[in-house]
Amino acid sequence: MKKLIFLVSVLLFTMSATAQIAIPALSPAGIVQQQIGLGNATVSYSRPSLRGRKMLGSNYIPFRKVWRFGANTVTTLELNEEMLIDGKLLAKGKYAMVAIPDKNDWTIVINSDANQWGVYEYKEAKDVLRFKVKAERLEKTLETMSLTFEDVKPTSSAIVFRWENTKLKFVLSQDVDARVMADIKAKTSKPNPNEETLMESAEYYLLMSRDLEQALIWSNQVLEMTKSPFRYNLKAQIAEKLGKCSEATEAAKGAIEYAEKNGDVAAITLAKRIIKDCKQK
Repeated sequence: MKKLIFLVSVLLFTMSATAQIAIPALSPAGIVQQQIGLGNATVSYSRPSLRGRKMLGSNYIPFRKVWRFGANTVTTLELNEEMLIDGKLLAKGKYAMVAIPDKNDWTIVINSDANQWGVYEYKEAKDVLRFKVKAERLEKTLETMSLTFEDVKPTSSAIVFRWENTKLKFVLSQDVDARVMADIKAKTSKPNPNEETLMESAEYYLLMSRDLEQALIWSNQVLEMTKSPFRYNLKAQIAEKLGKCSEATEAAKGAIEYAEKNGDVAAITLAKRIIKDCKQK
């Protein structure tokens, strides 16, 4: 009996020691994150490699079958705010993001079960939405799968899939204009709004090319409070868009004067561009 207990102890010790050996993953995990509008989107996935195999449209990953969109555990998409994916509304939350490959177009599936391993327990009844994406051909074979955020804009970004000879691209976006405008209206209507409120409101109006005369008023108020290269350039850009080149040039010269004191090269470059463009008009 003692000998048996000893042998069992040795076996358990050996198994425990073996379980602690860490080896590199064949399909390493990856996380990509992007701010979109006023929220953040996070894609978590494992990155398989070809390793001499034909994958898409083969027995490994057949066409017209649900695929985990990566390796190991299912690929997930997590949103901390409501967004649009391919123009379709998707609530805040964490989702499985899986795919159904095909020769010419793929179906991207957003499923509510974000905790499944692969798609062995995938249930279509838990799908939140589906949409089609055209499959483009890569000129050069890509060994390791990638999911990236590209074509980043203030309120949108494309999620781009590349692997083997296939590329997919679909857009995640957030319509924040109504929220921002309501916030601007509430804060600028208060008595004596602070510098940050006025500056950010002017910036947003410039970005949206909306009521630039009001934006110019705010930019002047901001400069009366504190002078800086950024604030001068903000006024210069608004005035230039309004076609008020003499006012834009004067503000740009102010930006250069203040920027030269602290070596702000970016501010000087922008101001000189505004002055040059105004001379050509």
